Amino acid sequence: MLQISMVPGCLCGRTRREGPSGLSVSAQSRRSGATCPECQQRSTIIHGHYHRRPLDLPLIGRHVRLDLRVRRYACQNANCRRQTFGERLPMLIAPSAQRTKRLAKAQARIGVALGGAAGSRLAAKIAMPVSGDTVLRLIRQMPQPVLPPATVIGIDDWAMKKRLRYGTIIVDLERHCPIDLLPDRTAGTVTDWLRQRPEIEIVARVARPNTVVGSRRALRTPSRSPIVGIFSPTRGKWSSDGLQALMRGFGVCRRSRA
Repeated sequence: MLQISMVPGCLCGRTRREGPSGLSVSAQSRRSGATCPECQQRSTIIHGHYHRRPLDLPLIGRHVRLDLRVRRYACQNANCRRQTFGERLPMLIAPSAQRTKRLAKAQARIGVALGGAAGSRLAAKIAMPVSGDTVLRLIRQMPQPVLPPATVIGIDDWAMKKRLRYGTIIVDLERHCPIDLLPDRTAGTVTDWLRQRPEIEIVARVARPNTVVGSRRALRTPSRSPIVGIFSPTRGKWSSDGLQALMRGFGVCRRSRA
């Protein structure tokens, strides 16, 4: 086989057309042995083979499906519950997954930028077809970034079920991302949440001016809401005009209190 690294951790072989707009690339692992996932003992005794056909990143404008020849090894530990096991390809694909890790990451990033339905339409145009529901599922599987504690937050209500059930959304106004969702929109729930986070210095909310929440003073922004129309949860960012208006609102509130 060709010694190329187009597929991480694998040797690639023949590439052939698959349908009018697809390619199929055959590949198999470079390693001569594998570790049993149950007892962690290495084995080199090949019991058999099977094939996996996950989707991968597109190539020259065509969607790509890998034809992975996966070895099944016999476990050499007599006390292990597994008699045989399939080799793992951790750099390329998760166990039982239908797409490679790099394709899933690319589709999730599209979903973060555009959302489920719009992200699905764009992905189909660039040879990475995926359903809107799968895009949202990939977004939920993304690891959460580790951020320092928030000090400036915005509080507003959000509809779990319009006209019937509402909760409270809390947004970090410095890093422009939601940080928590509360099950209701009562003052007591918000006050209890703030008492557990003494590092918060400024709270922007739709309330009467000079309202004290816990040990912090709540600021009233000039717009109807510090969140609606400024922050887009699907796109994951703030519009520049909305953010500037919000910061101007902070300045007005601070001057009026001086």
